Amino acid sequence: MGSESRENFYMDVDQVDEDAVTAGLLWLNQKSEDFDEAVIAVPVKSNLEGTIENVLGKNPVKGLKKGEGVELSRSGAQLKLFTERNNFRYTSGPVLTLYAGRDLLEKVDEDLDTASAVCVVSDRMDEIRPWIKANEAETAGPGKDISNETSLNSVVENALESFDLTCNSSMLHSMDIDRLKDGFHRLDENGYDWTPDEIWSWLKKEGWSESSAQKAREIAREVRKGKSHRYSEKLADNIVKKWEEE
Repeated sequence: MGSESRENFYMDVDQVDEDAVTAGLLWLNQKSEDFDEAVIAVPVKSNLEGTIENVLGKNPVKGLKKGEGVELSRSGAQLKLFTERNNFRYTSGPVLTLYAGRDLLEKVDEDLDTASAVCVVSDRMDEIRPWIKANEAETAGPGKDISNETSLNSVVENALESFDLTCNSSMLHSMDIDRLKDGFHRLDENGYDWTPDEIWSWLKKEGWSESSAQKAREIAREVRKGKSHRYSEKLADNIVKKWEEE
C-alpha cells in the first residue's frame, strides 16, 4: 500500500483502448500541473507499442523506451517510464499505470510510495480489486465505486482483526507465523472460505507491511490448497467460537 498522503484512483474500462489511454493521460496531465515530473507505468516496455504509441506518438514512445524524459503536452511535466524491471525508486509526481497486474501494482506501491497520486486504468477488475480496496482508491471515471466493498465472511474478518492485534505487522516473527497458520487451519477446518488476495487486501488496508501481508497471503493460499503445516498451536481451543460470537 502507498503512503497515507498519496491519492489513489482507478478507471474501470471495457478495454484499454485509445479512449482509455487518452482519459488516463488527461488525468496525468491534470495531476502533474504542480510537479516537474510524472510517470507512466506498464509491465514491460513493449506495452508502449500499439495503443499507447497511437496516442502519445512514435517519437515520445521511442524516447521513453530509451529512458529519456518526454514533456507532457498540457502540464509540461517530464514523463518517465516505469516497468516491473525498472530500478528507480522515487518520484514526487503522479503515476499512471496501464495493463497493470498484481506484480506491477506491488512494485509501484513499494518503489514509488513517494508519488503524489496513482491511477490504475484496467479492464481486469478482478485482478486489481484487492489493490483498490487496500488503498481505498476512488473511481476516476465511470463505473461503480468498489473501494469499500468486502466479500469476506464476518468470522474470517474477526480472525484477521485478532491477527492484527496480536501479530507484529511490520515484520512477522516465528510465533506470528505459527499464529497465522494455526488460525487459517482452524477456519478451514470449520468450513470458512476466503481468497488469498482478500486476505492481502484487508491486511494492507490495516497498515501491514508488504512482506508481512504477502506472507499471510502465502499461508492463506497454501491452507486453501490443502497443504499441511508444521507449527506450534498459539490459539485457544475455542478461538473459532469466539470469532463467531464477536
